[in-house]
Amino acid sequence: MIKKLRARIKELGEGLKALTTKEALELEDLKKVGEINTEIKEIEAQIKTLEEAEQTLVRTSSAPADQSIEQPNQQPAVVKDRHDFKAKIGLLAIATAMGANGKSDPLEVLRKGGYGGLADEFSASTARQKALNASSAVGGGILIPENMSEEIIEFLRPQTAFLRGNPRPVPMPNGTFTQAGGATGASASYGTELSNAAATEETFRDINMVAKELKALIPMSNQFLQFSIAGARAFVEADLRQALTETMDSNMFRGDGLQGRPLGLFNIPGIGSNAATNSTTPTVANIDSDLRKAINYLTTRNVSLQSAAWVIGRRTIGYMEDLRDGNGNFVFPTLQAANPTLKRIPVLDTTNLPENLGAGSNEGVIALIAFGNVLFGEASSLEFRASDQAAYYDAGGTMRSAFQRGETLILGLMQHDVALRHLPAVHTLTAVKYGG
Repeated sequence: MIKKLRARIKELGEGLKALTTKEALELEDLKKVGEINTEIKEIEAQIKTLEEAEQTLVRTSSAPADQSIEQPNQQPAVVKDRHDFKAKIGLLAIATAMGANGKSDPLEVLRKGGYGGLADEFSASTARQKALNASSAVGGGILIPENMSEEIIEFLRPQTAFLRGNPRPVPMPNGTFTQAGGATGASASYGTELSNAAATEETFRDINMVAKELKALIPMSNQFLQFSIAGARAFVEADLRQALTETMDSNMFRGDGLQGRPLGLFNIPGIGSNAATNSTTPTVANIDSDLRKAINYLTTRNVSLQSAAWVIGRRTIGYMEDLRDGNGNFVFPTLQAANPTLKRIPVLDTTNLPENLGAGSNEGVIALIAFGNVLFGEASSLEFRASDQAAYYDAGGTMRSAFQRGETLILGLMQHDVALRHLPAVHTLTAVKYGG
């Protein structure tokens, strides 16, 4: 109904514009202008009444049966039950923070704010939900149900290369994962009749993953939290995206395994590696030779390229995109596509890999990774905790008191690790200076 009324206002507005742009208005025109203005005001009043009715319906449908409809100091928003995952993350984080202030269940905060459907979605998996501890200094936390873990990957994916490669997910409910992996296999040989078969021994290596905890702390003003849940949501979404995606993506590739960080794919002992052509302006032949080394490394070791992808820094891929032949044609035309490929292998370009390494501060890495052999272990997808009394260190290393400063802290946590099923599934070209 509201949609039809708005369409009518638009139609009347066009008629009003046609009349008021005339060089001269006659008496009949002025009368028509008055009629249009009156009708527009009447329709606007109808729209306002219908919107207020919708707000009332949201409050009455989302509030508990034993709770009065009128809630002081609340401004429930008109919301839909369906939200994209970024919205769900932001809404839940804000509700957790608001709950910490009032020592309330975050799901009840969502319901009071007009998000009853979303609250029901989260509470449907109560066996996986963390209880709220209202008596402690830390207000409590809530664990996002496991059935939403795939959506969390979607939330992280747009600004990363690692998760876009579709590594193989491995659940780690106890925080660890151990598996024996083959290092070398048996070999066979021909021989004459009655000759002894040559004995060979398979060798194995251990694949061990231990959950590494990634944290993101967001201090928020308590005054800010007095705004509507929806109004504060965007702030949390942006902060979580930057804090979690960049750090996780970088460490999945380049983590050093120290101080609680994962050992990234590029630093796992036994992967393949070659130095790239030592030139900032390599020829097409130089680039082809470099890329072929990586491809041959995987294929000669029987690693399938079906799940493989290139991971390339933005400066390097930009140089290759712009290369042209003597006729002005792109040398690598497939890089111009919406889903670029190189040597028929998908390309994942990223700005999250450094290209200022080496003595000249102009070196990067090109990696060829068979992501079907990459194990992405998850002990927990994403958890929120909130407190309005805890102390924290700010970006400059100074300790602050959330209570003194009138703030509420939102702590986002993820627990994961990375490993390889087969070591030859990764090859890196180091010291890449293309375009540097």
